[in-house]
Amino acid sequence: MLYLPTFENGFSLFRAVLYGTSRYLWRGLELESTFSIQPGLTLSSGGFEIGFWGSYPFTNTQSGSEELDLYLGYSVGDFSVI
Repeated sequence: MLYLPTFENGFSLFRAVLYGTSRYLWRGLELESTFSIQPGLTLSSGGFEIGFWGSYPFTNTQSGSEELDLYLGYSVGDFSVI
């Protein structure tokens, strides 16, 4: 797992992460048994958060194990909706 530098300017927060996995699971099923990278970016400001997370295998097996998820969330105190 690699956490890249976080940038904050008092109004917004930008985070980037890069994970490495030895296999890819989806709902408990193994879809890929090779190394994959999983990048993610998040931008937060004023309780709102928007970002993406992806998973990409290093081999081209045409198994459909590439994934890109976009998300939007809002938090107030201890309550969050994503």
